Amino acid sequence: MASRSQGRSPRRIPAGSGPYGVGCGDIMAGLSTSGVFFRLFYPMEKTSGGPPKKARPPWLLGSQYAKGYGAVAGKKLAGVTLKWLLSKVTLPVWWHGKLSESKTKYPVIIFSHGLGGCRTTYTSICMDIASHGCIVAAVEHRDQSACASFIINNNNSNGTANELDQQWITYHKAAYEEQELRTRQVNQRKDECIAVLDYLQDLDEGGHLENDLDPDMDLTVFQGHLDLNDVALCGHSFGGATTIACLSRDDRFKCGVAFDAWMFPLDESHLDVKQPLFFINTEKFQWKANITRMLSLVPDIHASSGPRRMVTVRGTVHQSQSDFSLIVPQFLAKLTSARGPLDPYVAMATNNFAAIRFLSNYLDLQFGDETDGPVSSSDDLIMIGTNVCLLDVEEKEQRKENGERRGSLIRRSLRLKRRKSRSPKENEERESERKEKTEEQRGD
Repeated sequence: MASRSQGRSPRRIPAGSGPYGVGCGDIMAGLSTSGVFFRLFYPMEKTSGGPPKKARPPWLLGSQYAKGYGAVAGKKLAGVTLKWLLSKVTLPVWWHGKLSESKTKYPVIIFSHGLGGCRTTYTSICMDIASHGCIVAAVEHRDQSACASFIINNNNSNGTANELDQQWITYHKAAYEEQELRTRQVNQRKDECIAVLDYLQDLDEGGHLENDLDPDMDLTVFQGHLDLNDVALCGHSFGGATTIACLSRDDRFKCGVAFDAWMFPLDESHLDVKQPLFFINTEKFQWKANITRMLSLVPDIHASSGPRRMVTVRGTVHQSQSDFSLIVPQFLAKLTSARGPLDPYVAMATNNFAAIRFLSNYLDLQFGDETDGPVSSSDDLIMIGTNVCLLDVEEKEQRKENGERRGSLIRRSLRLKRRKSRSPKENEERESERKEKTEEQRGD
């Protein structure tokens, strides 16, 4: 395993930790924002050495996405810099690879990205889950919370879309706590995730479904192989909020994992969740008001097992749960706070292990014989609950005052004990010395 401290890590997306290789492809259905757009990760038979270079898709999806990441960062030149730095990063997956036939049906997970992300931003998580025998649909949201996205206006005569056909949806930079906007966005995101599940259900049942973005992708191979009774949700930040919103609205989702969830966009109706839910937080992102809202969904934050849990991964920051922590150069990662003290590969492996173990309690994933729990009990990287202090200011002051009182009583008790341990003559001498000092001070 990699060192736990920061070092000169290679800039790459690691292969999945499960027994399967991973294939992928992009699916777009519908020529408007009411359609669906997602990247599908799915299990393949594992090969030695992984996919060849020519079969590996790029991580960065093009200039518009690089420009969008720059807009998210608020830096004019950031998009150009990112394109230069990340254009050669490829993914250890087979583009249009063959679905494994080792199982009749595979469980399904819908993944929702955070603010400024897109369908490739969380490849490390999605691919790792898929490698354990799961089909993962990474949604690209069109609510202007993605770094960039697009719809297709028209198709060419050969049925494929080119750049001239693409109508771009740009990232809308706004105050984080702009209630009307965030409410609208989280509701659209919820609808998009549910629409993807509807699409996958139609696909599994043999519906004649088009892929407007990539007609060369053979969708018929998935028919009859999706277990729509075994469905879960995962999401990061705004995607964590989207996960909770979907759970509250659609009971087809059996459970959810919220990575560093941002709770602000959710109203009270979204908090009516019956399914199992796991919060995996980073050490440096969370704050009291956000954690307090999570507590309405996690009755016992000290629970190390069961359907409702919360853990914090030590030494991590918000981007430790995205691919950025792995692929940006170390100097840029420090400049943009994309990495915490913990080695980014160890952080990602710990994060994914906790999520997959939880999901394996409710979905048919190939994960081994480990007992129920977020991670190994001996792993000191996981904190059960939160590192955020949840005490009110008044309660803190009261505890401080009580501590000072206890300290005063302890000191008085120690003086009395020392006095009792001395002889009467010693006590008389000390009392005489004390009086003399008092008289001298008065004289001065």
